[in-house]
Amino acid sequence: FARRPFDLVELIATWISSGQLGTRAQQHEANIAAKLKDDPDRPDHGVLNDVLAREGVERLALAIALTRARTIRAPDQALDVTRAEGVLDAHVILPNWTEAQRQSLLRRGLFDPATYGRVRFHHRSVQEFLAARCLYRLREKGMSTKALLRLLFAEQYGEEVVFPSMRAIAPWLALWNRDVLRELMRREPEVLLTLGDPE
Repeated sequence: FARRPFDLVELIATWISSGQLGTRAQQHEANIAAKLKDDPDRPDHGVLNDVLAREGVERLALAIALTRARTIRAPDQALDVTRAEGVLDAHVILPNWTEAQRQSLLRRGLFDPATYGRVRFHHRSVQEFLAARCLYRLREKGMSTKALLRLLFAEQYGEEVVFPSMRAIAPWLALWNRDVLRELMRREPEVLLTLGDPE
């Protein structure tokens, strides 16, 4: 976060208010909370509350990880099928939302403009953190441990591995799920020190 000017300002504000920066997970939570606030210069007049906004970004983050998409179609943009590869449509992931709610979410500071009428998460690590939180919430709502582990781990050519697309998400999830932690320690313990929150 310290390499990005707006994120650095938030880190400084955290330091001033609490006298510490906190863990990496706490820094991510603070960053997400700040970036999901409605822009006072372009208010959405209460179209989207904080709880719904958080649920929406978590679902989009997990969808990006599972589909390996790189960007999300920006609000008010028609999806150009000639350039649609690697683009996620928020309408598909958030079908019960109104178009105004989806537009409001994708205008929040958590997203940066990309090319051809697309947006992307402003920080890849934040997207990975949010995807892990979404998986955690799905597990809490009844997803079986077996189904969860199948999304993260596999056996390939006789080797037990972490799916490459989930390698950065699994260590975040290991903070809140002991089964994931055990599997990571067995398969690739080094990711617990290089990704997620090593503390």
